[in-house]
Amino acid sequence: MNKTKYYVRSGRVGASAPLYVLLGGGIGVAIVAALYAVVIRYNPFIYFSFLATLLFGGLIGFIAVQASQAGKSRSLPFDLFAALLLSAFGLWAYWLIWIVLELDHGAHVAGELVFAGPATWGDFLNWLAENYHVTVSRYIGTHGAQASTDNMRWIWAGEALLVMLAAQLLAWTSSGVRIFSERTGKWAETTLKADVQGIDGEPGALREAFERGDFSALMPLARIDPQAYRLETAWRNVDLELIAEPSDDTFRAITVRTVVNRWDKKGKRKQTRTTVVEHLWIAPRDYDALLTRLAVAETPALPA
Repeated sequence: MNKTKYYVRSGRVGASAPLYVLLGGGIGVAIVAALYAVVIRYNPFIYFSFLATLLFGGLIGFIAVQASQAGKSRSLPFDLFAALLLSAFGLWAYWLIWIVLELDHGAHVAGELVFAGPATWGDFLNWLAENYHVTVSRYIGTHGAQASTDNMRWIWAGEALLVMLAAQLLAWTSSGVRIFSERTGKWAETTLKADVQGIDGEPGALREAFERGDFSALMPLARIDPQAYRLETAWRNVDLELIAEPSDDTFRAITVRTVVNRWDKKGKRKQTRTTVVEHLWIAPRDYDALLTRLAVAETPALPA
């Protein structure tokens, strides 16, 4: 793969990115932390709590990337650091809200912990582990068993680790989804995303052709209607995305994925995708030709 022919992040961070992360991201995470505290406080089933923990971490990662990119961050390390920072804040906020909901005089205890340091928090958590033992049950309608003091420590440590790992994973996977024009200082937009007819050829050969600037294999293709393939056991198509920054007349990119489709027993469409190219630069004339052909209203192609 010739990396010079693809969009590469500059690694720069906008001057306002830290402010967006601290304020916008902080507010978003505080709201999510409050909802998570309510779920953990009132949900009795360990499996649901586990899923809620993963979702909580994932939402923190998503919020972190959205906030940092609102401040024009094009840096993966900065996005990951934002996710780590907001994870710590989210866990802190969650614990305070949970304490208010769970403990006698919880509001007073939480108020004392707001500005407490690590040592005070450590003492509190040790006291809590000795005096508070959560009851967990595997199945609905069954009686749960109380966790021991040591198990409580492991549960809370594991919970914090899951939240941070989920946040990092989501931030890492979503950080590179958008591309940015350094010339205009704006994020590019998806101008067209369409399912089109399948292409004959191996992904590797198609990649080489596209990297040479040869997009002739895409030019004859037409949109398809997946519902027209209801009687087909399996079929192939191409997922095509065109990306542009309207204020930058040279900033044009394309993402192409080949897709193998099938219908499951419930009638839902299942897909196996193979990325051919992602954020590959495309000449404006080829971009315009594909956009003109595929953006117009037309009768979708039928199965051969």
